[in-house]
Amino acid sequence: MGVGILLVHGYTGLNTDLEGLDDQLSSKFGRDHVCNLELPFIGDGPVSGFDAHVFEVAVATAAAGLKRKYGRLAVLGHSTGGTLVLSCLSKGTFHPDLLFLVGVPRRVDNGYIKRWETYCPEEKSPGFTDVCKMISLINSVGNREYENDFPLILMNGQNDGLVLPETGFDWQKNFKGFRRTILFPNADHHFLSGPPFTDSVADIVTRFVQDISDRDNRFEQGIESLKSAEPEIEAFLKQSPLSGPHLARCPSGRRFAEDKDYLPPTVTWDPVFANIEITTRCNLACRFCMRTRMGISGKDMTFEIFSRIIERIPHVYRITFVGLGEPLLHPDIIRFVTLVKAHGKRVLYSEMF
Repeated sequence: MGVGILLVHGYTGLNTDLEGLDDQLSSKFGRDHVCNLELPFIGDGPVSGFDAHVFEVAVATAAAGLKRKYGRLAVLGHSTGGTLVLSCLSKGTFHPDLLFLVGVPRRVDNGYIKRWETYCPEEKSPGFTDVCKMISLINSVGNREYENDFPLILMNGQNDGLVLPETGFDWQKNFKGFRRTILFPNADHHFLSGPPFTDSVADIVTRFVQDISDRDNRFEQGIESLKSAEPEIEAFLKQSPLSGPHLARCPSGRRFAEDKDYLPPTVTWDPVFANIEITTRCNLACRFCMRTRMGISGKDMTFEIFSRIIERIPHVYRITFVGLGEPLLHPDIIRFVTLVKAHGKRVLYSEMF
């Protein structure tokens, strides 16, 4: 079986915008496993009329074919391509096992329309009636709630001038299940169309796709053993259900499952423990400390950067604040701990010496 991957571009975009991502995913999972859908009537010339029904039929048909062939389905919608995917979901035309929304507008207001005029070149600009149809669908989809029993991954460019990050991440309010947000620094609305971000996006998509393909009974014994030894893990897995196989495959998980080969030569899991240095400030000046010898000045990690780190290490269960500085001197230490606990993770504190 395996996983089928459907890529859906936006209304005024082209499927060639996703070719780089298509190529990388195809090289990892196989060409037949990836469908880079070309919406009907969309080409290099002027944009065709906005026919939501025709577009949705194309999306639903491609999704159903991949699901039928491979059993599991991952869908990535970019911009209004994500709007079409969500419209299909609200009508129950297909059910994904994993959903990526990349720069997808949740609502259209006057600000969005002004930004649209900047992003959409005149030769690609649709007519007034078609713009109204598109806006109607976007706002309609953005007002719905979705009961997702599948992981939702929201990705946005930090410098997206069309779908602002706070708007793109606002989709969290519409979904009740597992969801993550990933912000790409210095990326604009079209960051999927080529380097330097294609590699990062492909890596993230690949990891999550691999996670859903690993959701079987192979790791249940290790996961249950870990829960018995550390009950707090159960709360973490409720928030991060895809992390189970990673915990079970790490050396500790293998040992609890009585796996004699608990230190395999190849690492097949993401990090589950992380040491993070949130400050280099210290109220001491020990002569033997590297901080003193190197003349390191005191600097604090910003909460924004810390938040990005947490989002990029979703399977890390235990985070230890450690480094050359004294973590408890960080002015936002309470916010840091609160954020970690909100993700169901454990927080530890360790002195360098």
